[in-house]
Amino acid sequence: MPWFTAQSTLTLRRVEEFVQFHEWSCASVGAQLRQRTPLDILRRRANFDYFTLDGPDDPVLAVNMENNYGFRYPVLSEAAIDAGAAAELGSRATSSGRRSMTLMGTEHSVRAVERSVLVNFGRKPKYRVEYFLMTRPMAPVEETRSPAAERCQFSRADARHTDHLLHMQVAYEEEEVVVDGRKVDPQATRFHLRDDLREQLVFFATHEGAAVAKAGTNARGFTYDQIGGVYTVPALRGQGISTALMQVLLNKITESRKNTVLFVKKANKSAIAVYDRLGFTARDSFVISYYQ
Repeated sequence: MPWFTAQSTLTLRRVEEFVQFHEWSCASVGAQLRQRTPLDILRRRANFDYFTLDGPDDPVLAVNMENNYGFRYPVLSEAAIDAGAAAELGSRATSSGRRSMTLMGTEHSVRAVERSVLVNFGRKPKYRVEYFLMTRPMAPVEETRSPAAERCQFSRADARHTDHLLHMQVAYEEEEVVVDGRKVDPQATRFHLRDDLREQLVFFATHEGAAVAKAGTNARGFTYDQIGGVYTVPALRGQGISTALMQVLLNKITESRKNTVLFVKKANKSAIAVYDRLGFTARDSFVISYYQ
């Protein structure tokens, strides 16, 4: 099948061009490409394959980002799906040889690969989480403060704030990320949070000396920044603190000349209403499928 590994500067540039065109749906892939270095490629931190109808020099119709832990992010055009790109991806064993695998992407891309996994291995996802993929064009937003937000101090976070924000990140992962009842490992979370605070745009709100809310990016692509990890402590939810943080964050993203994307669980009506008011529009359905 016409999937090819992108290893040279030339092939990676062609993959970049395809991803940039579709980046509203795959900001995480764009971020990995944007941050890649020759050393990253050598260490196989993330592998990129591309699909064409015939040979490696034909137009790119699909891209797949994959790592050795069974994570796959397929970005498939309809033409690629019709030509068998998803069928071939689903026929592969996980890179590590383990049974665990995570598929992540737009509904049509993930479903197409899921069908192939079912045909080839008789496996269905153990967990499947559905989201709305929402985008916002680059534009400033008026910053307003609710009475509760007025009582908070807003700050830009960096690595020095890791321990100050760790309790919220752990709580966020327990509510939004863990799907099988496992316990969050605070040390692993701390490690990843520290790295994020070095590389991402993150803001937090403090009330009476305690961090009570946060909002930030989790992927910074070529033309889109992706927002994730938005969290407010339960006692202060619904009081406009996260909305005010989001306004600050969106203006910083706009200063960077980027559009914005996020995905939110379809059942989270309150968050969807906030994002609607901030100018986001649902563009597609987004899916994370967990195979174990």
